[in-house]
Amino acid sequence: MSSDGPQDAPKNWRGVFKHLGPGLIITACIVGSGELIATPKVGAQYGFSLLWFIIAGCMIKVLVQVELGRFAISKGMTTLEALDTVPGPRFIVSWVVWCWLLMFVGILFQLGGIVGSVGKVVMELGWVSELGTHGPSIIAVVVSGGTIAILASGKYKPVEIFSTIMVVFFTFATLFALVSLQTSEGMKDFAISWAEIKEGFKFQLPGDFSTAFAAFGIIGVGASELIYYPYWCLEKGYAKNVGTANPTKVWYERAKGWLRVMRVDAWLSMVVYTGATVAFFLLGSALLHRAEMPEQKMEKFRETQMPALIAALDQSSSAEAKGHFEKALAAMNGSTVFGADMTDAQRLEHIKAEIGVATGHLDKLIATELKRDKDSELVEPMKKAVADLKIAAVGVSDDSMIRDLSQMYRPLGKAGLTIFLVGAFVVLFSTMVTASASNARLLADGLVLFRRIEKPSTEEAKAKLLSKCCIAIPVACALMFIFVPKPVTLVLVGGVAQALMLPLLAIAALYFRYKQTDKPLQPGAIWTVFLWVSAVAMASVGLFQLYQKITSG
Repeated sequence: MSSDGPQDAPKNWRGVFKHLGPGLIITACIVGSGELIATPKVGAQYGFSLLWFIIAGCMIKVLVQVELGRFAISKGMTTLEALDTVPGPRFIVSWVVWCWLLMFVGILFQLGGIVGSVGKVVMELGWVSELGTHGPSIIAVVVSGGTIAILASGKYKPVEIFSTIMVVFFTFATLFALVSLQTSEGMKDFAISWAEIKEGFKFQLPGDFSTAFAAFGIIGVGASELIYYPYWCLEKGYAKNVGTANPTKVWYERAKGWLRVMRVDAWLSMVVYTGATVAFFLLGSALLHRAEMPEQKMEKFRETQMPALIAALDQSSSAEAKGHFEKALAAMNGSTVFGADMTDAQRLEHIKAEIGVATGHLDKLIATELKRDKDSELVEPMKKAVADLKIAAVGVSDDSMIRDLSQMYRPLGKAGLTIFLVGAFVVLFSTMVTASASNARLLADGLVLFRRIEKPSTEEAKAKLLSKCCIAIPVACALMFIFVPKPVTLVLVGGVAQALMLPLLAIAALYFRYKQTDKPLQPGAIWTVFLWVSAVAMASVGLFQLYQKITSG
């Protein structure tokens, strides 16, 4: 941390590195369910072609992150205090802070979903199989208790140390798997070639542009991490080292020095989480963008669901419905019949195309049945069949996500599943701990801004308040999962809330740049151009995600 009074920023790299830390905490938050699950899934679905987009998505949002950090350090204000200065309607607080409150509630749902995901991983590992159906809820309570034990002091240092250890662990595990992929004798067919890397930098987008937008939204810093970062900059002591705002040359030079340290912290963390994200993406592209997984799921579908569908159809008197089913059945059977000279990529595209034909006919069958009899018992099993076939076409499904993605760790041998599950536990638990610590600070700040409590007048009072909030957040998340034991639904609620907040943060960053930051501390022209690009991209993606999640929900 820092001394009590202002001090100049270090000028050598050794001194700068001693004052890094906030970025590592944010990295431990970032490399969570998004990078662990969603990034490899994008690779599984589209191969290497979106590599450039994954990297750009990680890099571009850092500019807004730095801009929010610049305001916090130069003004000594938290993120919520800063957002409370944005002009517009007010009732107790600014309209933007009210929007944050909605996101905050959504984040609690999301963390409840992460607690549930940790429980699922532990159950998959078989460590506590004797707990039965109550296992996930019991594990949720244990995980929340562990989180409280780490955070109960309310101090900065335990969070920084924990985050550093977690970041090192999951980064090493993933990079080790990537190196093993390239060097293992048994994985020659899956090794990544330079031609595939070059394919990833052709700057092309898939026909379904929504996938690219979704990928942009889940990687790198999200709305929650953008809000967290200034809090950790303040706790690290950057603003205290700068001192109270004083428009003198000495003060501006000191402020510029600490802003430079903050930029190093932000960009270095970006390198770390971009590296981890790219590693996850490459593993997903190399190991999961194959025809074997959808083939296996189609075979399982035929074995487990087809007899019941045929039996249900026999109860229908509609010749038109039976005609659609016969066409769908032909497409399903043809999905795993390949030409002798087909490449793996062509086989994968063939499966997707045939399943697309099959689901199209099943959709027509459903429409036909609904016209004939809106209460037809045939509709529900057919809807389930369509949903399962779409999952089979992708290969990596939500229901079996952990086991599907463990295929990335095949280079590590038979222990691949266990290694992946332990890594998944570390990633999800680190997200739980660091996000709980961050949201505890937001809760404490929000209680003051909404005039629920008086602002702590001493460091001791502030520490006590933070300690209470560090207990309250994990408890709330565990209760959220116990009463709504649906991790996917919980995470979706949090995703909608974050999508709503992303455009507002982009606008706020531009407002701080032009209206609140002293001219000597404002960024240059090139930085400002890229800040606009970042803000526009974030606003567009946020609005698109919000629309997509609301319409699909």
